Amino acid sequence: MIFSYRTHKKITIQKGNAVVIGTNNQSVYLDLINGLNGDMDLVNFFDKDYNMLDNSKNIDWVGDLLESIDVNQKYKNKLINNISNHLNEKEINSVHEANRKLFNTIQSHLFMYDLPIEVEYDNDLKRIFKYSKIHFDNFSINNPYDKIKILIKLHLELKDSSVLAVTNVAHYLTPEQIGGIADLCKSASIPLIMIEFTDLQSKDTYKHCNFAYIDQDFVDWY
Repeated sequence: MIFSYRTHKKITIQKGNAVVIGTNNQSVYLDLINGLNGDMDLVNFFDKDYNMLDNSKNIDWVGDLLESIDVNQKYKNKLINNISNHLNEKEINSVHEANRKLFNTIQSHLFMYDLPIEVEYDNDLKRIFKYSKIHFDNFSINNPYDKIKILIKLHLELKDSSVLAVTNVAHYLTPEQIGGIADLCKSASIPLIMIEFTDLQSKDTYKHCNFAYIDQDFVDWY
């Protein structure tokens, strides 16, 4: 996949790559964030034959690791679909049996009332999982390092080929942790873009990543 921002040099995004695009230019920084968040007038993606790709289908915009998305809400349906689609027959029968016991217990209690009320058994696996409120624990998703690792592993489990895009990583992670994230992306073959408002002298913070920079004067440093 090829990343294109206006008249600047194009960047190749490959599976397993952790790519940092840094800048100390406020205009560029806002353009990159708004572009990755869906504004195709600012940022475009192309395949290897330079056919334009749909940003919304090829970018998984997360933004700031602490202040942006609710991981549980954003990925809940995809995760539930994935879990329910990978149950074997024995596991499916076990879930239905437990669900029937719950409904039967409720129905038995309703017989105590002199009213024509009854339960309606629901054998929809996805609704059962939603009822069980599958979620990530708060500690993990409120810890920036754990959160970005979860996002990478989620893409791997869900076989999601879109590019993860985050910002302000260096606000929360040490250079060693950023290196660990780059290694995880490589081992999981998940592409990641990090947008950082920083100076060129800080590039060693991202020494395990592919680093590109646009300075205050709109000059590219690659």
